Amino acid sequence: MKKVAKKIEYGITIVKPWSKQMYDHNDKVIEVAKSQLMRMWADMINPMLSGYLDGDDLTIDDLDWVSVRTAELQSFQTAVTCWSFGGGYSLQGVQEEVLETIQGGSYHSINRIFDELSIPLEPGFIGFK
Repeated sequence: MKKVAKKIEYGITIVKPWSKQMYDHNDKVIEVAKSQLMRMWADMINPMLSGYLDGDDLTIDDLDWVSVRTAELQSFQTAVTCWSFGGGYSLQGVQEEVLETIQGGSYHSINRIFDELSIPLEPGFIGFK
């Protein structure tokens, strides 16, 4: 039998089951990836909030998601949560769901979000097909 060459990514040999090196690498990647997603959400939402809440007695919980969402926010939110929110949800409720989903995301789910949003992730996760 011919021996198959071992695959190496980012200087780490890919093995099954995953090695400690693979987990350590993916732990570092997921921290950076989650921070990037949280920052992207904040960068989209904060300018919008200042426009809606500036000088009013409104809070983020008073803003209806369907009324204030943009195409960019909708696309991001759907990529993160895998479903869309309709009427009856506040911006606060949607934001809580988005942030909780990001914070609790697994390697595979965070990788899927980056793929779905076509965001390059470098360095990327290792050990996935």
